[in-house]
Amino acid sequence: MKFFLEGPKLIGKSTLIREQLLMTDYRVGGFYVQRLLSENDQVMGFQLRSAESLLLKTSSYEWTEEACFLRRVNGQMVPDLKVFENVGRHLLEQAVNQSFDVILLDEIGGLELQVPDFYRPLLQLLNSSQKIIGVYKSFENYQQLARRQRVKVTAQRREIERLIHGSCLTVDDHLDRTTAKVSDYLNGSI
Repeated sequence: MKFFLEGPKLIGKSTLIREQLLMTDYRVGGFYVQRLLSENDQVMGFQLRSAESLLLKTSSYEWTEEACFLRRVNGQMVPDLKVFENVGRHLLEQAVNQSFDVILLDEIGGLELQVPDFYRPLLQLLNSSQKIIGVYKSFENYQQLARRQRVKVTAQRREIERLIHGSCLTVDDHLDRTTAKVSDYLNGSI
């Protein structure tokens, strides 16, 4: 059972999922991507965090060197794919091997698909019968990333799209309708 949100950047897809997960008592495994902002709200990087830490009321927003997979250096975003080999692979393997009520994959469909040690357990999860919720990087966002970072993961994206076919909800600015569907999915109504 899978349910993914796809849509434009910064409309609240991840926030919506977090809010709905906080209303449950589910044990949540997996990961989320945390945007790292400067004091003037400029994006300085992105890091992987455990899904469990997302659900803590006091979740830390500190820069974690070993989890930062994309950081601004001299005005350019520079990737560190080792983060997916280490932190990302660990979080996915934990999701595969432990008992969680739901797995969070927020977000997939970009840089991480270049890393075989991350991609293999991701496919294992997507092929499983575990309840999975997440965000799938929209085609438009992927195209922007591909141009900026010279990422070529079209074949991997096709494979993921095959596995999540029919479980991806395209979100526009009307998050209220999406909220009900996310809630229904988490509660087992759909």
